[in-house]
Amino acid sequence: MSLGRISLEDFDSSVKGPKPQSTDFRAGFAEGHAAAMAEIAAQQAQASDEISNLLQDLRFGYEEARQHILSQLAPILSQVAEAVLPSVLQETFALHLADYVEMVARDGTGAPLEIAVPQQILERLAETTVFQSQGVCVKGRADLSDGQALIVGGGTPVLLDLSNLLTELQTALRGLEGQERTLSHG
Repeated sequence: MSLGRISLEDFDSSVKGPKPQSTDFRAGFAEGHAAAMAEIAAQQAQASDEISNLLQDLRFGYEEARQHILSQLAPILSQVAEAVLPSVLQETFALHLADYVEMVARDGTGAPLEIAVPQQILERLAETTVFQSQGVCVKGRADLSDGQALIVGGGTPVLLDLSNLLTELQTALRGLEGQERTLSHG
Protein backbone atom coordinates (compact mmCIF):
# COMPACT_ATOMS: atom_id res chain seq x y z
CA MET A 1 0.00 0.00 0.00
CA SER A 2 1.40 3.26 -0.89
CA LEU A 3 0.62 6.43 0.74
CA GLY A 4 -0.01 9.04 -1.79
CA ARG A 5 -0.25 12.60 -1.41
CA ILE A 6 -3.68 13.95 -0.50
CA SER A 7 -4.70 17.18 -2.05
CA LEU A 8 -7.59 19.33 -0.78
CA GLU A 9 -9.71 21.49 -2.98
CA ASP A 10 -9.64 25.22 -2.32
CA PHE A 11 -13.21 26.49 -1.92
CA ASP A 12 -12.29 30.11 -1.21
CA SER A 13 -11.43 30.91 -4.74
CA SER A 14 -14.81 29.79 -6.11
CA VAL A 15 -16.90 31.98 -3.76
CA LYS A 16 -17.30 35.36 -5.35
CA GLY A 17 -20.34 36.69 -3.39
CA PRO A 18 -24.06 36.59 -4.07
CA LYS A 19 -25.17 36.54 -7.62
CA PRO A 20 -26.38 40.00 -8.61
CA GLN A 21 -30.16 40.24 -8.95
CA SER A 22 -31.66 41.59 -12.07
CA THR A 23 -33.93 44.65 -12.09
CA ASP A 24 -36.84 42.48 -13.26
CA PHE A 25 -36.37 40.19 -10.25
CA ARG A 26 -36.30 43.13 -7.84
CA ALA A 27 -39.38 44.73 -9.40
CA GLY A 28 -41.29 41.42 -9.28
CA PHE A 29 -40.23 40.81 -5.68
CA ALA A 30 -41.39 44.32 -4.65
CA GLU A 31 -44.74 43.86 -6.41
CA GLY A 32 -45.25 40.45 -4.78
CA HIS A 33 -44.38 41.85 -1.36
CA ALA A 34 -46.78 44.78 -1.80
CA ALA A 35 -49.56 42.44 -2.98
CA ALA A 36 -49.01 40.12 0.00
CA MET A 37 -49.10 43.05 2.45
CA ALA A 38 -52.32 44.37 0.86
CA GLU A 39 -53.90 40.91 1.14
CA ILE A 40 -52.90 40.67 4.81
CA ALA A 41 -54.36 44.14 5.52
CA ALA A 42 -57.62 43.17 3.77
CA GLN A 43 -57.84 39.94 5.78
CA GLN A 44 -57.24 41.83 9.03
CA ALA A 45 -59.92 44.39 8.17
CA GLN A 46 -62.39 41.62 7.32
CA ALA A 47 -61.58 39.76 10.57
CA SER A 48 -62.06 42.97 12.57
CA ASP A 49 -65.45 43.58 10.92
CA GLU A 50 -66.55 40.01 11.62
CA ILE A 51 -65.47 40.24 15.27
CA SER A 52 -67.27 43.56 15.65
CA ASN A 53 -70.47 42.12 14.16
CA LEU A 54 -70.21 39.05 16.38
CA LEU A 55 -69.81 41.20 19.48
CA GLN A 56 -72.84 43.30 18.47
CA ASP A 57 -74.86 40.09 18.01
CA LEU A 58 -73.74 38.85 21.43
CA ARG A 59 -74.71 42.15 23.05
CA PHE A 60 -78.09 42.04 21.36
CA GLY A 61 -78.56 38.44 22.53
CA TYR A 62 -77.61 39.37 26.08
CA GLU A 63 -79.99 42.33 26.15
CA GLU A 64 -82.78 40.26 24.65
CA ALA A 65 -82.26 37.48 27.22
CA ARG A 66 -82.08 39.99 30.06
CA GLN A 67 -85.33 41.64 28.97
CA HIS A 68 -87.04 38.27 28.67
CA ILE A 69 -85.93 37.16 32.15
CA LEU A 70 -86.92 40.47 33.74
CA SER A 71 -90.30 40.40 32.03
CA GLN A 72 -90.87 36.93 33.49
CA LEU A 73 -89.73 38.10 36.94
CA ALA A 74 -91.72 41.37 36.89
CA PRO A 75 -94.84 39.93 38.60
CA ILE A 76 -92.69 38.35 41.32
CA LEU A 77 -90.69 41.54 41.85
CA SER A 78 -93.87 43.56 42.00
CA GLN A 79 -95.39 41.17 44.55
CA VAL A 80 -92.22 41.30 46.66
CA ALA A 81 -92.10 45.11 46.51
CA GLU A 82 -95.77 45.73 47.22
CA ALA A 83 -96.82 42.89 49.52
CA VAL A 84 -93.90 41.00 51.03
CA LEU A 85 -91.51 43.80 51.98
CA PRO A 86 -94.08 45.92 53.86
CA SER A 87 -95.29 42.97 55.91
CA VAL A 88 -91.75 41.77 56.64
CA LEU A 89 -90.65 45.20 57.80
CA GLN A 90 -93.78 45.63 59.91
CA GLU A 91 -93.25 42.25 61.57
CA THR A 92 -89.55 42.86 62.20
CA PHE A 93 -89.85 46.44 63.45
CA ALA A 94 -89.75 45.40 67.11
CA LEU A 95 -86.77 43.14 66.41
CA HIS A 96 -84.82 46.01 64.85
CA LEU A 97 -85.54 48.15 67.89
CA ALA A 98 -84.55 45.32 70.25
CA ASP A 99 -81.26 44.83 68.38
CA TYR A 100 -80.47 48.51 68.75
CA VAL A 101 -81.32 48.48 72.48
CA GLU A 102 -79.08 45.43 73.03
CA MET A 103 -76.25 47.11 71.11
CA VAL A 104 -76.52 50.23 73.28
CA ALA A 105 -76.64 48.07 76.42
CA ARG A 106 -73.43 46.27 75.33
CA ASP A 107 -71.68 49.62 74.83
CA GLY A 108 -72.11 50.14 78.55
CA THR A 109 -72.98 53.83 78.52
CA GLY A 110 -75.61 53.16 81.15
CA ALA A 111 -77.72 56.08 79.95
CA PRO A 112 -81.46 55.44 80.11
CA LEU A 113 -83.11 55.02 76.73
CA GLU A 114 -86.38 56.52 75.66
CA ILE A 115 -88.01 55.22 72.48
CA ALA A 116 -90.80 57.15 70.80
CA VAL A 117 -92.95 55.15 68.38
CA PRO A 118 -96.24 55.72 66.54
CA GLN A 119 -99.32 55.45 68.77
CA GLN A 120 -100.74 52.42 66.91
CA ILE A 121 -97.86 50.11 67.93
CA LEU A 122 -97.18 51.49 71.40
CA GLU A 123 -98.89 48.68 73.36
CA ARG A 124 -97.21 45.92 71.39
CA LEU A 125 -93.72 47.35 71.92
CA ALA A 126 -94.19 48.34 75.57
CA GLU A 127 -94.66 44.68 76.47
CA THR A 128 -91.50 43.50 74.72
CA THR A 129 -89.26 41.79 77.27
CA VAL A 130 -86.01 43.26 75.91
CA PHE A 131 -87.28 46.76 76.57
CA GLN A 132 -88.47 45.88 80.06
CA SER A 133 -85.22 44.13 81.02
CA GLN A 134 -83.07 47.05 79.85
CA GLY A 135 -85.21 49.70 81.57
CA VAL A 136 -86.28 51.32 78.32
CA CYS A 137 -89.15 53.78 78.36
CA VAL A 138 -91.40 53.36 75.32
CA LYS A 139 -93.70 56.31 74.54
CA GLY A 140 -96.20 57.05 71.82
CA ARG A 141 -95.69 59.98 69.49
CA ALA A 142 -98.26 61.18 66.98
CA ASP A 143 -95.82 62.80 64.53
CA LEU A 144 -94.05 59.49 63.73
CA SER A 145 -95.34 57.33 60.91
CA ASP A 146 -95.54 53.56 60.87
CA GLY A 147 -92.06 52.06 60.72
CA GLN A 148 -90.34 54.96 62.49
CA ALA A 149 -88.91 55.18 65.97
CA LEU A 150 -86.98 57.97 67.66
CA ILE A 151 -84.43 56.67 70.14
CA VAL A 152 -83.11 59.18 72.67
CA GLY A 153 -80.46 58.49 75.27
CA GLY A 154 -76.73 58.51 75.69
CA GLY A 155 -76.04 61.34 73.27
CA THR A 156 -77.36 61.90 69.81
CA PRO A 157 -80.98 60.95 69.03
CA VAL A 158 -81.31 58.18 66.43
CA LEU A 159 -84.23 57.87 64.02
CA LEU A 160 -84.93 54.32 62.93
CA ASP A 161 -86.86 54.76 59.69
CA LEU A 162 -87.93 51.46 58.17
CA SER A 163 -90.60 53.17 56.07
CA ASN A 164 -87.88 55.09 54.21
CA LEU A 165 -85.91 51.86 53.81
CA LEU A 166 -89.05 50.22 52.42
CA THR A 167 -89.49 53.01 49.88
CA GLU A 168 -85.87 52.70 48.74
CA LEU A 169 -86.12 48.91 48.42
CA GLN A 170 -89.34 49.19 46.44
CA THR A 171 -87.76 51.76 44.13
CA ALA A 172 -84.74 49.50 43.60
CA LEU A 173 -86.96 46.50 42.78
CA ARG A 174 -89.07 48.54 40.39
CA GLY A 175 -85.86 49.72 38.73
CA LEU A 176 -85.05 46.14 37.80
CA GLU A 177 -88.23 45.80 35.79
CA GLY A 178 -87.98 46.05 32.03
CA GLN A 179 -86.18 49.07 30.75
CA GLU A 180 -86.92 49.96 27.17
CA ARG A 181 -84.10 49.26 24.76
CA THR A 182 -82.54 52.43 23.39
CA LEU A 183 -79.91 50.93 21.08
CA SER A 184 -80.77 50.04 17.51
CA HIS A 185 -79.16 46.94 16.07
CA GLY A 186 -78.42 46.36 12.43
